[in-house]
Amino acid sequence: MAASPTGRPSERPGAQYSTAGATSGQKGISSPSPLSTSDRLRDDLADAGLPEYDDEGYTLVFHSFRDTTGTWLCENGVDLKVVQEVLSYKTFAMTAGRYTHA
Repeated sequence: MAASPTGRPSERPGAQYSTAGATSGQKGISSPSPLSTSDRLRDDLADAGLPEYDDEGYTLVFHSFRDTTGTWLCENGVDLKVVQEVLSYKTFAMTAGRYTHA
């Protein structure tokens, strides 16, 4: 087994991250579990020399990317129905409640 540039063993991309018990809702397609996604983000931050916590003690978590994506989509005029589909919110009300301030 060869070592990757980060010094970790590499078999195939993502081989060390389990998808057991996680599904994306589409038949035959699975996504990484939240734990392994968090582990991957932590590893990537370390590899890039970036801190896991900012100066105020806030931590970067994978969900931050989802929230930021939704905010940027809405700020740029993307229809809320499209935002709902991109972010896989179950209901339109959940999307509207999160990204509108009526």
